[in-house]
Amino acid sequence: KASGGWRTYKLRQDFIAASKVQMEDDITASIVVPRSQIPNLPAEYDMFESLKISQNCEWRLFQRPDDAILPGFDQQTEEDLAGDQVFVSNFKPIYEEEMRDLSEQVDFYEILTEPMKKHMKRCIKEGGVNICSAKPRIWNGQQTKNPRYLQVRPDVAKPQDKYLAELGTRLYRRIPASDPCVFPVAGVISGRRNNPPDEINGMKILPLCVFNPIHYQELPELF
Repeated sequence: KASGGWRTYKLRQDFIAASKVQMEDDITASIVVPRSQIPNLPAEYDMFESLKISQNCEWRLFQRPDDAILPGFDQQTEEDLAGDQVFVSNFKPIYEEEMRDLSEQVDFYEILTEPMKKHMKRCIKEGGVNICSAKPRIWNGQQTKNPRYLQVRPDVAKPQDKYLAELGTRLYRRIPASDPCVFPVAGVISGRRNNPPDEINGMKILPLCVFNPIHYQELPELF
């Protein structure tokens, strides 16, 4: 800082550097069964009388890529939106002439990831209307803050990653190939969204982070 003061950053104490396999999102089927009915579980599950098993029922996840407005920052979104059969909402419709202009803006185009660059070049060649991940829809003269798209679940789009994760678990637990590899819910943790304060038509909206990470709410709102 200009004042000479120090800033200290640290990771959460429970942080583990790993890629996450998302097990569920908005629509989930679940069942609670006795612990004794699930074989081949590690010892840390012995403390539970029963366990919850969940299954994601969605093929696509409804994503809000707020950081995609920064070219090259949200690499996953740029890869997703550069693919085929993409459903998007609140992105600016861009025709070939404007897409060509964007590709000629060096300080914009060169920061984008390779999938989005190739996508823009293909749009210029094929013509028609398309989108760019860093160009949300213009509404009332301003860029909307609510761009959305449907993302194919990562474990479906890249099944090898999930397979390798499950294979590692099988080896660790020594599960026979003929038996299923079950991943029970090991903990329910309340979270918070660090949305900053906002203002609509002169009315101030408090940030959602006014709540503590874990706070009292009536069921089922807490979960």
